[in-house]
Amino acid sequence: MGTRPGALLTPLVTQVVIWYGAAAAVALIVWAAVVIRSIPPGTAAFLVVLCPLLAASFLLFLRSIEQEKRLSIESNWGGLGGGLGGWRVSSSVTFLVISAALFAILAMTIGTQEPPPDLRERYRAAIRLGERDGIQFTSRSMSGRKLVLRGIAPPNAVKPFWDEVKLANPDYDDIVVEFTSPPGSSVAAPSAGKPLPAATGTTGTTGTTGTTGALNSK
Repeated sequence: MGTRPGALLTPLVTQVVIWYGAAAAVALIVWAAVVIRSIPPGTAAFLVVLCPLLAASFLLFLRSIEQEKRLSIESNWGGLGGGLGGWRVSSSVTFLVISAALFAILAMTIGTQEPPPDLRERYRAAIRLGERDGIQFTSRSMSGRKLVLRGIAPPNAVKPFWDEVKLANPDYDDIVVEFTSPPGSSVAAPSAGKPLPAATGTTGTTGTTGTTGALNSK
């Protein structure tokens, strides 16, 4: 008796869909960890291992249930002769329990991740204050998990701006600001804030467009 083509096609399609789903999940995790940096590297590595394990376990469950046709947990009594009794758990039940446990771990790991803060909202008061004091923000963008601001700032407007930034986040470790002095100004736009490490400290570049002061957070 021959096997119907559909009987072979369905398991194959199921395997392809599950493995492609696992691959897509891994790609999304890598993107979130490397590009937008919304997942810590350690957590991302754990999830990259967990997703294929969950896919493999679920496929083994589907294969077992197809062969055994049912989920079964049976008890064996040794009888009056004193034989050993016990429990027999089908392979499908075993793989179902493993899949459920892996899925629960996956859900808890994702659920415990804190969403990244809305940095534009966090520093909205500082940006508004800067605009009132004459700062012209020419660029507002995100780089990883940092807010990057660029603009033209009168020297006397920079310190109040940074004072407001530090009210929002005393560490100001999630913001990078680069200010350029207005054309024709003979005074560099000062950089305000606590001392920074030498590798990422305050730098100044003088060019034909004026003096530029750049302050990068640690």
